[in-house]
Amino acid sequence: MRHLIAYSCILLSMTMYVAGSPEENKKRDERTIFIFHQLNGDLRLYEIDKNFALQIDYDNRDISILRVAPKYHFDEMLPIPDYPKYLPTEQYDELLELIKNTKRLGKRVQWGEMGICSNNICTSRERYEGGIIMRYEIPGRGYFGFRITYYRKISGRIEEKERDKVGREIFAYSIKINGKWYWTVKDEYEKYAENEYVTIQQAAPYEDSL
Repeated sequence: MRHLIAYSCILLSMTMYVAGSPEENKKRDERTIFIFHQLNGDLRLYEIDKNFALQIDYDNRDISILRVAPKYHFDEMLPIPDYPKYLPTEQYDELLELIKNTKRLGKRVQWGEMGICSNNICTSRERYEGGIIMRYEIPGRGYFGFRITYYRKISGRIEEKERDKVGREIFAYSIKINGKWYWTVKDEYEKYAENEYVTIQQAAPYEDSL
């Protein structure tokens, strides 16, 4: 844990706070993540090390998305290095464990599904009980970054449904509600039909990029 030991007690203390109003969430954010030096308050951006940053999105009262990537990915004013920056597998594992102890992901229910490779970066997606991890890997080196999208409850009319095969007997389920696409789980996907007004308990916003 040599990379992250200095931050662990502060980051893990996030579990001690109960979600409240957006203002309370902002204060909680400042209290518990400030040990990761704040790079940009407007972007909710914090420094992990000299190369990487953590970004937090909130959905009303709770953390909805966590992103980890090189600093320049979040701030176009920062210079792009001449060679790729990446998280070694050991550092990725350590950071992921801290995050999983901060906001519960639960057990892994589906191993990584390989996606597309572009510019020497390959994507893979893992599904957990509480959300989805999308990883951006530099083969043989480590990770360019990753995004954790937590499941949340949404309500509305199902406009479309899609089931995509992503591996041998492995499928990805998605639904479109209120004009937006969400990943969901098989049970929720099969329970409802298009044009029904429903409440989905496990929905993770679909994003094409990190």
